[in-house]
Amino acid sequence: MAHGLSLKVVAEGVERPEQLEFLKAERCDEVQGYLISRPVEADALLQLLRADAKHL
Repeated sequence: MAHGLSLKVVAEGVERPEQLEFLKAERCDEVQGYLISRPVEADALLQLLRADAKHL
C-alpha cells in the first residue's frame, strides 16, 4: 500500500535474519535494528562507515 502511494517502507527493530529475509521478500525499502548495527553516537558513525567501506 505504501509503495502505491509513492512512500518508502521502513522497518525498525530488526533483530533476526529471518525478519530481514521476510522484509526483503516484501520489498521493504529500509531497515534498522541490532541485526544491522547497535546504536552509535553521531561522531562514531563516520568511523564505523569508514571501517565498513574497507570490507567492500
